[in-house]
Amino acid sequence: MTFEQKFAKIKDKFAEVDTGVYTKPFAIQIVMTDEDCGGVFYIAYQKGNFACEPYNYCEHTAEVIGPVAEIEKVITGRCGAEKAVAAGKVIINGLMDDVLSLAASKKAVAKKATAKKTTKTTKAWFILNGKW
Repeated sequence: MTFEQKFAKIKDKFAEVDTGVYTKPFAIQIVMTDEDCGGVFYIAYQKGNFACEPYNYCEHTAEVIGPVAEIEKVITGRCGAEKAVAAGKVIINGLMDDVLSLAASKKAVAKKATAKKTTKTTKAWFILNGKW
């Protein structure tokens, strides 16, 4: 997979981000170290605007460096940033709080989607059993 293809998949994952969890602006530069899809992109939130673009961001507040599989786990909240750093899977330079807030926004979107599905299932169960 090329850098452009991998970046497009990651950008799609951040299409629906809950920006309400952000308390301050940030710019996280991501450095993918894989041979086949290595490259640099950034994820930023400033003045109410969220961006994920395939460019270098010189004045970033944090930088995440590592293989793309591990980076995806960290920025989407599937693996804790502290755990990944302690295991030597990624390197985080700068403000780890910014990386954690990015992961929290993805978790918030995932929880909302799960909650909606659970509610619909519960209503269907009551209707099937003749109770409301």
